[in-house]
Amino acid sequence: MQVQVPGPITTDLLLEGSYPFSCHVLGNAYICLAINFGAGSLLKWFRDNLAYEEKLQASERNIDIYRLFDEMAAGSECPLFIYPYFEGAQTPFNNPQAKGIMMGFNLGTKKEDIIGGIMEGITLELKLNIERLEKSGIKIDSLNASGGGSRSSYWLQLKADITGKIIRSLNIVEAGCLAGAVIAGYGIGKYNSIEDAISSIVKFRKEYHPSKEKTGYYEKRFRLYEKIFPLVSEHIKEM
Repeated sequence: MQVQVPGPITTDLLLEGSYPFSCHVLGNAYICLAINFGAGSLLKWFRDNLAYEEKLQASERNIDIYRLFDEMAAGSECPLFIYPYFEGAQTPFNNPQAKGIMMGFNLGTKKEDIIGGIMEGITLELKLNIERLEKSGIKIDSLNASGGGSRSSYWLQLKADITGKIIRSLNIVEAGCLAGAVIAGYGIGKYNSIEDAISSIVKFRKEYHPSKEKTGYYEKRFRLYEKIFPLVSEHIKEM
């Protein structure tokens, strides 16, 4: 997650969480990053290691397997807690030795519960970072979604329900490529400013608004989620 701010903020909370700040292409602004190394790679891990039948089913239906994952997750009650630290943890724990955790399994657990748990865990981690930033004075009213996950309407609505924020999908998935085009357009004189280029090119496709009922449910889930990892993180070093 990238947040535009007027300048670096050095609260104890952000320093302890190792939140990096870098210069923005706009000369009077900075970017603060909240980082999860694994994130969407977890679904790719599930696809490559645990989804043989789902690959066949998606092929038979001639649909993208991630669309099938959406359908499966939407039908799950998601009783699992999944911590997305498959490649270590950065903000706010800054622990490269962290390991992913999946907990809450029983004999009734299904694949769709794991898929739903992965999506929920990544999004609970997003909320964890949002809370840290807001406690340090960085106000976040809405989030703009890009990348592969922005193709999933189910996941975008889940993000709205968990974070309590409006989620807006962009008219283009590859925001990094779009940013390069914006800077290039400004560089060759097609636009008078970066702001003009952004307003001309960047459009929003759809807004997802949080459900009060679901936000209340996920708030309880989140409060439990944020307690568990600190209790086991010291022992993970021994693994």
